[in-house]
Amino acid sequence: MTVIHTPCLPSPSEHICSLLRARARELAVLPEVVSEALGLIKNPDADVQRISRLMERDIHLTTEILRLANSPAFGGSRDIGRLSDAVVRLGLDRCQGLILSSCTANLMKRVSLEQHWIRDALWQHGYTTGICCQILNASLDLRFTGEEFTAGLIHDIGRLLLAVILPAEFGDGDPLDFNEPHDPRERERSVFDTDHTELGSWFAEQNRLPHSLVDVIRHHHDPEQAPRNAALVALVAAADQMSNHFLRHESPDSFDLGKLIRLIPQLQADAAAYSDETCSAILTLAWNRVQDSAAFSL
Repeated sequence: MTVIHTPCLPSPSEHICSLLRARARELAVLPEVVSEALGLIKNPDADVQRISRLMERDIHLTTEILRLANSPAFGGSRDIGRLSDAVVRLGLDRCQGLILSSCTANLMKRVSLEQHWIRDALWQHGYTTGICCQILNASLDLRFTGEEFTAGLIHDIGRLLLAVILPAEFGDGDPLDFNEPHDPRERERSVFDTDHTELGSWFAEQNRLPHSLVDVIRHHHDPEQAPRNAALVALVAAADQMSNHFLRHESPDSFDLGKLIRLIPQLQADAAAYSDETCSAILTLAWNRVQDSAAFSL
């Protein structure tokens, strides 16, 4: 993922922006040291030692990177104790995704909401969407290297922001029942004068998140409109619908994954190759992973 900081999205209303500015410190996604590390990572000649020294200032992040580098999925012939060695083993792209995921998780825990169940439900949905992204990425050989989980985790950040700044109106605009037969943004606009994709993508851009994440946040309800990163946006759009289905505790057998696969650009030519049996196996795998996750039982 490449971090690009050129603002290009329209702002929400001044009223909404002023409410966000009033809680800017609480809602900051990236601590200064993390933002600096991400800025270095985007450099093709990035200095791993310098990046590692910056990240070492964040104990939680350092622990997570070392844990992942020594996990069975990445474990080499020896255990790693130095952060710089862990960064090399994981690669800069995966480290960037881990940094962003960690910061998102910290934001979700830190933010103050009048009703804690809302935060828990949004975290559950984001985490479940991230898992579905991972399963689809691996099963469909889309070859993303970690950014798909981050994108799934953060795609609905606009809903969290609306819950934080407009708590009294939130229930009227978003029932959080994960039942979306129609575009949920229509209801949000009638209540909030904005929607979670407009607000979330603007906020992500203001916080200097990668354009790939901005595009996912903006277009996961209309992936065909994404001007860039079409495959990642379509992947998250599919995973978002899978997550909604699972959180309604509906059977994997009643979900039409084949229809969503045909929307992913790289797979359109070969969509017929994904039989009902293949789709069923992918859904069952995702369902089992989701049920095994702690987030699903919140």
